[in-house]
Amino acid sequence: TNKVDGQTIIKKSYNYGVVRLKNTEIYNGNTAGIAGSISGKIEDCYNYGNIYGGFSVAGILSNATSDANIDINNCYNFAEITGEVSNLGGICGSTSYKANIYNCINTGDVILKDSSGYNGGISATVNKAINCYNAGNIITQSDKNNPGSLCGGICGVGTDILNCFNLGYIKAGSYGGGIVASGNNVENCYNIGNIESNSIAGGIGGSTTNVTRCYNKGNVTANSTAPTGGIAGWTTKGIECYNAGNVSNNDSKYLGEIAQPSDKMTLENCYFLQKETNAPANGATPKSKEEMDKHVNKISSIERVHPEGRRLCSTGS
Repeated sequence: TNKVDGQTIIKKSYNYGVVRLKNTEIYNGNTAGIAGSISGKIEDCYNYGNIYGGFSVAGILSNATSDANIDINNCYNFAEITGEVSNLGGICGSTSYKANIYNCINTGDVILKDSSGYNGGISATVNKAINCYNAGNIITQSDKNNPGSLCGGICGVGTDILNCFNLGYIKAGSYGGGIVASGNNVENCYNIGNIESNSIAGGIGGSTTNVTRCYNKGNVTANSTAPTGGIAGWTTKGIECYNAGNVSNNDSKYLGEIAQPSDKMTLENCYFLQKETNAPANGATPKSKEEMDKHVNKISSIERVHPEGRRLCSTGS
């Protein structure tokens, strides 16, 4: 660990032990495998030990200080992350939306015991996530009637998410997305994991402003009448997006193969797999499996952005 211009730099650190917060009900636990709360940079760090905490629990960094930017690059978590309260991530917990995370991989399950908060395979909240991959399940276990968790394969809430993929199952209380629960710009991303939410659900994002060149193969289920879509539950713009998963909720008025119908939504070159029973098209175009494969191949290069990421997500080692 070094200090440069007042910024902390952590490189090539490893944790193999279990980290457990004694009182997991407090909100300032800051529990992680590598660092608690810093500003600066973290690079080439690995966590192999299960982490148990209350608020802000993660494999690498628990919490970025509220007034600082944080860059995390080439970090890996291979262990289970469990929190009682909120803000859980395989790599990073709370960031005040100032974290930039690059080339990071999570294969561990992220499990929220309580009902609310942001949770992601990579980070609870993030500014940018680029070339990041998740293979862990992101799960809300609360038995409360109205759990309010926002769960995404990459992050709970994010601004810009590029070249990322998710293989894990997502179970959200409020917003659920294969890549992000609630975000602004999502580009060149894909999801294979199934999504289940008690409210808004989308194969790529629960609620996203712009979705470009993304595809989804996971099934999307909302146990409600909330917006539900193969790409996004709700979005303003979808460009070159493809959905091959099944999509369902409790009211087809809020359902779409790409996204729920909205006069504020624009779809350009968006397609879905023609099945025996489909959700409403809402401006998207049905395609046969052969036709869909051709379209998906156009953007399948995102699967090869980080070949090592694919291997690590599959093997966890």
